[in-house]
Amino acid sequence: MQYKKKNEQTERQNTSIQRYKRVVVGTEKDCKKKNKNKSGKKFIFYNTHHAIRSPSFFSFVKLISLLLLSFNSNTLYAQDETEENTSYTPVFRSGHTLSLLTSWDHSTWNVSQNSASSFGTISSLSETRLGVGLYLRYAYHINIVSNFGFFLGTTAGLLLPVSNYGSLKPVYGYAFPTVMGGLSLNFSQNYRLLTGAEYGAAWFPDMTILTDTTSTAASTSRALAPVPDVFSYFVGLDYFYKKNLALSFQTGYRLTKITCLNNCSSTSFLNTLSINNKSIFAQLGLTFQVSEFR
Repeated sequence: MQYKKKNEQTERQNTSIQRYKRVVVGTEKDCKKKNKNKSGKKFIFYNTHHAIRSPSFFSFVKLISLLLLSFNSNTLYAQDETEENTSYTPVFRSGHTLSLLTSWDHSTWNVSQNSASSFGTISSLSETRLGVGLYLRYAYHINIVSNFGFFLGTTAGLLLPVSNYGSLKPVYGYAFPTVMGGLSLNFSQNYRLLTGAEYGAAWFPDMTILTDTTSTAASTSRALAPVPDVFSYFVGLDYFYKKNLALSFQTGYRLTKITCLNNCSSTSFLNTLSINNKSIFAQLGLTFQVSEFR
């Protein structure tokens, strides 16, 4: 019976050893005394089956390292992608542009009087001079197919005649915002060819003209201050020496014509006159690509 009890105790101990693992937290001497359970010692028991499944400290470190490497590689990839996008130039430069242009005009003013007026008589004249203009232009470019598209926009500016045109003194003028449209062709990443037309109006607030001297009246300066219609068409070339900055050159023809008011009533001195201007111009300036569709 005693032998049988000893065998049962041995089997119980083996079973408990297989199911549990004892970890002793304490001094080295305490750890050597495995079969004693004195006060002051701490015993932690855990299931060996669950301990095998739980990740070890080194596995946890490896997992953290892999996560850090993955995050770093994604960051580098995003930086590379951003650099590629900033250096990318599309086949067609679409979007908003602003142009600042200086214009030199070979300008001819033509004046004739259609009917007599109590304000005086005007001899016909045709005078050619050099004029200068400063213009600000906005354009919105839209792609149609491949490197070809069209643009819509407007132009406004200041007109500065260099000298008088005989008895006609334009002084200066304002170019009101026009309605503009045209076609554009991007035949390389740096060059864009343009052609377009626009319609608008100008105002010469201090324009005057001298009447003829007659036997009954001396020459008199008459104020006109007309607001003529302006038609123009042009061709141009933009050279993008930077991604969003181009050197722009344009040339074209402009017709400025004063139309009579109040059904051409002769009571107005201006309505008795026929005044028009024909100009061939060349413009040079800078174009800024404000935004761009990718």
